[in-house]
Parts: sequence; C-alpha cells; structure tokens
Amino acid sequence: MTSASFLHGEHGVEHQLRTLRRLTGLPTVSTTSAFQHAVKHLNLTAVALASV
Repeated sequence: MTSASFLHGEHGVEHQLRTLRRLTGLPTVSTTSAFQHAVKHLNLTAVALASV
C-alpha cells in the first residue's frame, strides 16, 4: 500500500487491510495504519505531515 491510503481515512485503510488479509491469508499492516495507531496511543489531536 502507498501513501494514497491516507486519502481514504481510517475506514478506507481498514478496508484495504481486510482485503489484503483475505487475499493472502497473512497478517497485514501499513504505514498508514501504524501511524493512526500511534496517534491514538499518544492521544494526539493534531499532527503535521510533510511529504517530499
């Protein structure tokens, strides 16, 4: 998955991961889902993100 997964929000990312799990039968993770988990775990309310 790519940074495009950020565009679809939390539910879009989970949909992508479910699809990959179903197709591969393997555990899945993405940069986006890891980032979302970290933001929630740290109770952050705002994050600045830059991509070059």
